[in-house]
Amino acid sequence: MEEMLKQILSELQALKDGQQWLKQSHQQLLESQQELKASHRQLLESHQELKASHQQLLESHQELKASHQQLLESQQELKASHQQLLESQQELKTSHRQLVQQVDNLAGQTRENTDYIEAILHRMEELDAKFESLLHTVVTKEAITNLATKEDINKLNAKFEVLNSRLFHQEAEIYQLKAAQ
Repeated sequence: MEEMLKQILSELQALKDGQQWLKQSHQQLLESQQELKASHRQLLESHQELKASHQQLLESHQELKASHQQLLESQQELKASHQQLLESQQELKTSHRQLVQQVDNLAGQTRENTDYIEAILHRMEELDAKFESLLHTVVTKEAITNLATKEDINKLNAKFEVLNSRLFHQEAEIYQLKAAQ
């Protein structure tokens, strides 16, 4: 029995040692649990910060998308405006060519009118000379029939005034067209 008692005592001691070891292990586990809880809290806080950063990134992304869309729309408007400018430029070139052609036509007409007026002036000088000559000579019936009548001279004067008026208007138009260029 003594031996049994020794054995029981020895087993009791082993149980006490085991209990002591379990208490220490338990204490270590509690400390590890506290450390894990602290780490978990830190991870949760980091997770919350990451979520907030992610939300900010999403909002920034949306803003960038909206800004990009506005830039695309502005680019389209600029392209349309550029096209309109090109079309206007083409229209202006066409108008300019037409104006140059009109000025050339008017210049040609003016030269023709000037030549015609010079011919009329020359003819009037001849008629004036003939009239002066007739005034100095004896007027016969035959001589009177060869002379231009007052009516003929008045007709020539009227034509001359019309041509002078046309020439004046054409020169004014040429001046206006040159000023417009």
